[in-house]
Amino acid sequence: MIEQFWWLYDLIAVVAVILCIYLSARKGIFKSAITLIGCIIGILISVPMSSAVSESIYKTVVRDNNVKTLDKSLGEVEISVYLASALEKLDYNVIVNSAKLDEILESEKDTDEQIYKYLNNINGKKVDNEENFRDNLNIAYAEVIKNIFSKDIGSYALETASYKIRSGKKDAGNLIKMMKNGENRKKVAEIIADDYINDAYITVIRLVAYTAFFAIIFIIGILTANSLSGSQRDVDVGTGSRVAGGICGAVTGVAVVFIIAVLVRLYVVMGSNENLFFDTKTIDKMYIFRYAYDIAYKL
Repeated sequence: MIEQFWWLYDLIAVVAVILCIYLSARKGIFKSAITLIGCIIGILISVPMSSAVSESIYKTVVRDNNVKTLDKSLGEVEISVYLASALEKLDYNVIVNSAKLDEILESEKDTDEQIYKYLNNINGKKVDNEENFRDNLNIAYAEVIKNIFSKDIGSYALETASYKIRSGKKDAGNLIKMMKNGENRKKVAEIIADDYINDAYITVIRLVAYTAFFAIIFIIGILTANSLSGSQRDVDVGTGSRVAGGICGAVTGVAVVFIIAVLVRLYVVMGSNENLFFDTKTIDKMYIFRYAYDIAYKL
C-alpha cells in the first residue's frame, strides 16, 4: 500500500522547499540567515549528540525491560517443535521428528553438523551440499527466533536479529541449544538483548534523540531571529534582501526535507512488517526524497 504513494514523498519534499523559500523571501535575509544557521548547527550538533546518548539510554533504560520481556517469552518453549517446523519449510522435502532434534540439541556434538547428517538420512539422500545447507539452516534458525518472540518484540528488532542470524554474524545454533538444555533463561534473554536486537533499539533511540535535539536548536534559531529583529518587521526586506532570503530558504528547505526523512525513517522502523518494505520498494521509485532518506538511513 505504501509503495503506491511513492510520489507523495517527492511532492512533500518539493512543497517543503517551496514553502521555505516563500516564507524566507518574505522575512528577508536577516531572519532567514539566522534560521538557516540554526538549521545547520542543529544538523551538525544533533548527529554526534544523538549517537553519544543512544547506546547509553539503551543500556540504562531499555535493556532491562527487553531482558524481562524476552525471558517471559521463552516460558515453556518447545524449541525442537519450532525448529522442526522451520526445517520442513526449507524445501528439502523432509518430515522432521522433533524428538530426534531433542537428542541432537541435548548432545555435546556440533549442532549444525548433526542436523545436516540427520536430514540426509531421513530419505536416504543428500539434501544439499554442506555450505548451502548451513546458509539455509541459518534461515531456519532465524525463523525460530522470529516465531518465538514475534508477539513481544517489534518487527524491526526481529528483522535485525533475523539478518544477523541469516548472514552468519551470530551463532544461533548454540543459542537454540541453550534454550533446549534449560540453561538460565535470563542468560539467554541477555544474550539476545545484547547481541541480537540491541542495534535496532539503539537506532530508534538515536532517531528520536536526533529529532528532539534538532527541533530544540531549530526553535532557538527562530526565536533568536525574531528577538534580534524586534518589531522592525518591514526593515531590510527590499528586493535584494528577499532574493537572498529566498536562497537561504531553499537551503533551509533542504534541511527540513532531511528532518522529514528522519521522521519517516523513525515511522518505518517502529511500524509493522508491511512498513519495512518501504525501504526496498518505495524508496527506489522516488526521484527527490530518496536522497534525504538515504542519508537518514545511515544515521
